[in-house]
Amino acid sequence: MRQFLAMNTMRLTKDDLLNCSRFGCAFLPKENLICVPWQQDAQSARSAEVQLQILFNQYPNAPLLSLAFQISRSKVLPYYCYVPFNIRNEAHAKYLSEILKIGKIEISLLTKPRPVLRTHDIPASGLALMANLLETAVNHSNSTPEGLYDFERAVAEFEQKVHLPDFFQCVVTGSELRQMIDFFKRDAEKATPVQKEQAANIARQVLAVFSPNHEGLVRDFTKQIPSIRRSLLFISDLHEYFRNNFEGFSQFVIDAIASHAPQEENLHLEAQLPILELLLNLLEHLRKSDASDQQAAARDVELRDLASRITNEGLSLEKMKILASLFGFQGGLPGRPHKDYSAEYDLRLQGRKWREVAEHAYINDADLRQEFGVTEYRQLTKHQKTVLIHRVREGIRAFAKREGKPFPSVA
Repeated sequence: MRQFLAMNTMRLTKDDLLNCSRFGCAFLPKENLICVPWQQDAQSARSAEVQLQILFNQYPNAPLLSLAFQISRSKVLPYYCYVPFNIRNEAHAKYLSEILKIGKIEISLLTKPRPVLRTHDIPASGLALMANLLETAVNHSNSTPEGLYDFERAVAEFEQKVHLPDFFQCVVTGSELRQMIDFFKRDAEKATPVQKEQAANIARQVLAVFSPNHEGLVRDFTKQIPSIRRSLLFISDLHEYFRNNFEGFSQFVIDAIASHAPQEENLHLEAQLPILELLLNLLEHLRKSDASDQQAAARDVELRDLASRITNEGLSLEKMKILASLFGFQGGLPGRPHKDYSAEYDLRLQGRKWREVAEHAYINDADLRQEFGVTEYRQLTKHQKTVLIHRVREGIRAFAKREGKPFPSVA
């Protein structure tokens, strides 16, 4: 059966070819197969590493569940493609349900002399995520009025807002990590009993620092790493753009604060600035390895002052993110200083309630879900919903101001 499929994937229809051109691959529902044009040889098609990301986006016209792939012959130049699935399409819905049951995706890499069939196993964590996202997509599809539902428009919006490589950022690939594990294991077998015992003692001490007392902190911080990474890259972009132009950067900061942040967030920012200054002063002291006794004493004072302020005033990831959020660090792509609230603006203009608009924003923004720590809007506390609704309202207000549009203050 596998050989039959591999031999017949070249029989692509005109629509399949168009999908290959647009999405980088084509879904063949009759064969339960995803076809990928592969311009390399058959050997590279058999050895290429396949990585999968399951994406969910909620747009005003339709929910969008996509399977995105990074296929790497070499690490330097991977190939990206994705398949957007229409939840209301019977064949699409059946396929998603089927791969949830079997936990595998059949991929045909179209190369010469004939296609190479690959099977990608979905890990248990990926299956759990897909099941959750599929259920969410179905619920939102069912709640979208028939006259409003427009899958093609949702796909077009996805194409303009999503950058696939951002979802595959990693330092080591899965195969490289497996090689590293095997390498350390082989090397460790050569160690003496004394070295092994010393390593075990150190490892136990290191792990004890994080678990179980700080398990929650580590988990929450780990969730924030993608956003932090984008924020740091954006800082690098700003530094490069405004190099030797402090006056231009100063004006940018003024404009960003004036146009982007709600008033109370400005007040929060002002309250956190002394802590930020202490952190930078402390880092400056630590940077100087040859510090004098007087400088070391100043460093100790800074550290005590920092600890005192954190103890008395509190310091959270949320507070530290307020500064970043002023400059577009709420999960957008690097170099985009404003979050796009056009979809939320349209929903409000259509008469949707603020709760519905906030729910749309929450479902459509993975960073928001990471920040609040729950998958679905209904799981938020009353206070969290209030905070989110206010943030979305002010984001729409700023969007309307930038675009020269009226604020949609409908009842």
